[in-house]
Amino acid sequence: MNALALYLVTDHDLCEGAGRSILDTVIAAVDGGVTCVQLREKDNQAKDFLDLTMQVCQAVGAKVPVIINDRVDVFLAARAQGAAVAGVHVGQSDLAAGLVRQMIGADAILGLSASTPEEIRLAEESGVVDYIGIATVRATATKEDAPRLSGLRA
Repeated sequence: MNALALYLVTDHDLCEGAGRSILDTVIAAVDGGVTCVQLREKDNQAKDFLDLTMQVCQAVGAKVPVIINDRVDVFLAARAQGAAVAGVHVGQSDLAAGLVRQMIGADAILGLSASTPEEIRLAEESGVVDYIGIATVRATATKEDAPRLSGLRA
C-alpha cells in the first residue's frame, strides 16, 4: 500500500500553535509529498469533525487517501455526503476491527493500532485490517494515552 509511505496524523493544537489551520497544514503537507492523511480530532464534536473532514476531502481527497481516526460515524456521514474519504483508523479500545469492517465495507481502508506483539499477531490474523499502526517508537507529547514505548527501533 504505497499510499502509506508518508502518513500524516493531524493534531489541532500543534497546527494552532504553529499559526496554521489543520486544512492549511494538510494542503501544505500533501503539496510537500505526504501520501496519506489521518484526521485525528479527539476533542471535536461530530459536526465540527464532519465539517473539517468535508473541507479536507474537498481539498486533497482526490490526491491522497483521507483516513478518519476512531470516528466511524464521521466516516459514514462524510461518505453519505459524497466526500472522498478513504477509511478509518481505530485503536485497541475503540470498536472492534471486525465490526468496523462490517460498517465501512470492503472498499474502505481500515487501520488498527497495535502496541504489543500479541496485538500485532491478532491484527494480522484477523484478516480485516489493511495496515497496522505500530506505536509507540518514540516518546510523544501529542497523545496523552500513548502506551509505553514498544522497544521497537525506527
